[in-house]
Amino acid sequence: MKKRRKNKFFIGALLSATLLAGCGDDEQYVFTTTNTNPAVAPLARNDAFPALGNATLNQAAAAGVLTNDTPNGATITSFDAVGSQGGTLSLNQDGSFTYTPAANFVGAETFTYTLSNSVGSSTATVTLTSSGRGRFVDNSVGTNGTGTQASPFNNLASAVAIAQSGDTIFIARGDGSNNGMTGGFALPAGVNLTGEGTGLILAQTIVPAGQAPTLQGPITCGGNNVIKGITIDGSASDLVVINGVGDVTISDSTLSNPTDDHISIINGSGTLNVLRNTLDLPANNNRDFIDVNNASTNATIVANNNIFRNTAGQNVNGLLFIEPTGTSQIALTFRSNVADGTAAQQFGYGVYLDNMGTGACTVDIAGNTFDQFNRPGRYPIGVFSTNGPTSGSITNNTATNSGFAGIYASAGGNGSITISENTVDTSQYGVYSYFDRNGTVVVTDNTIRNSTNVAIYSEIFGTNATGKIAVRNNVLNSNTESFYGYTPNAGQTLCVDMTGNTLDSNVRFDGNNAGTVNVERKEAAQGGPLSAVNTFGGGVTVQDVNPTVTSVVAGACQIP
Repeated sequence: MKKRRKNKFFIGALLSATLLAGCGDDEQYVFTTTNTNPAVAPLARNDAFPALGNATLNQAAAAGVLTNDTPNGATITSFDAVGSQGGTLSLNQDGSFTYTPAANFVGAETFTYTLSNSVGSSTATVTLTSSGRGRFVDNSVGTNGTGTQASPFNNLASAVAIAQSGDTIFIARGDGSNNGMTGGFALPAGVNLTGEGTGLILAQTIVPAGQAPTLQGPITCGGNNVIKGITIDGSASDLVVINGVGDVTISDSTLSNPTDDHISIINGSGTLNVLRNTLDLPANNNRDFIDVNNASTNATIVANNNIFRNTAGQNVNGLLFIEPTGTSQIALTFRSNVADGTAAQQFGYGVYLDNMGTGACTVDIAGNTFDQFNRPGRYPIGVFSTNGPTSGSITNNTATNSGFAGIYASAGGNGSITISENTVDTSQYGVYSYFDRNGTVVVTDNTIRNSTNVAIYSEIFGTNATGKIAVRNNVLNSNTESFYGYTPNAGQTLCVDMTGNTLDSNVRFDGNNAGTVNVERKEAAQGGPLSAVNTFGGGVTVQDVNPTVTSVVAGACQIP
């Protein structure tokens, strides 16, 4: 018994060491697998993988056909070298494989392979599905090809001309110039544009990431597009245009040197993503890096992890400028971006949203770094409710060397803005808030210093408006004045909850003998005074400019 068992293992070892070259579907092609239990028949299970038309898929062993099988010491004894739709398969002993579909094929193609050991065999089917075609471009090839990976086009226009929804145009680095990549391009709906800067990667790498190719704008999007891994340098107008279409992502690219905006969005809809890009060399004519003009068109706009530069010191307007009109509802996320100026007045506005319409807008502005937004009257963060309500949060941003204010915000239409955990250093106002209509502003846990006017300013603008502002747990140092609340006209009411702050300059409330300012715990009789519920530095005073300032009990403002 022991001797026979040793002989059986010896035969298996000889089979495991044998690999003969040639085509599939032949008993000579013996591939090895892990020898786990040769006394039990193997079990091969079906597999499915994504692929791309006109491209070769190289699937690694770690995610190959054997990963879900139970080999029990079996070997791959046969496989289909040609698939059901004419594609070719080369299957390796470790389960890795190379698959090349027939030219321009889109759809599902199947192959089979068989595992065998001394006990039995098991056959499984591999399904490779190409949901779109790759259209390959390489401007370093001399002769224009057919657009496959093996025979690429030498110009972008050829790829754009035949691309259909579901296709991906892949641009190789080529010769590094924009030869064959100029004149502007209309990207069809549902077609993605990918450059070598990110590589071409599905479940496995088709083309590894390298250097980005360079092309000239504008790229006009047809909708449902992804643009990534490229450099767009120069354009007769904007670099990327999204006009009347939706669901576009621009990522991991460099955009520079437009005549107008870097990215122009007009009535863009769905989700519009601008992610991990570098935007530089703006036009010198007061244009925006990203400009949004939506009239009665809803959109979710996400601009995250971008770098904005103005190395040439051009006259640029804003990083992201949005003035929705009509019934537009805009949901804005602006996170972890950097606009770190290297010289004074390098930037104007930063992220700017003013709701000029009647729809409700929301903002999530967090984790950004702003420096040198100190042109007169400018500011890195501006959120306003001129007509419709705007609500949301401005959190954990750093604004240094700003002009009019570090953060400029208004609430109206019962909207609510929370301004928290920001650091604002060196500006005229640290936080300037006002109320077009009824609304709430919460300013909490911020550090504000070196404001030449007021660290936190709040005013009622709207006729007969009531504004509520909570000023809580902020550190206010080296500011000319720490807080100023103002109601200039009759019928206006500002309610202030001010507690937990540390400050070293004065506080002022001003009803202008017309409006009303109510302050929670301002006096001892209502649970104060303010010096007891805040930490005042030496010499700090609370100034009432006129008799329309009133002390009210804690909670009277009803601010969460």
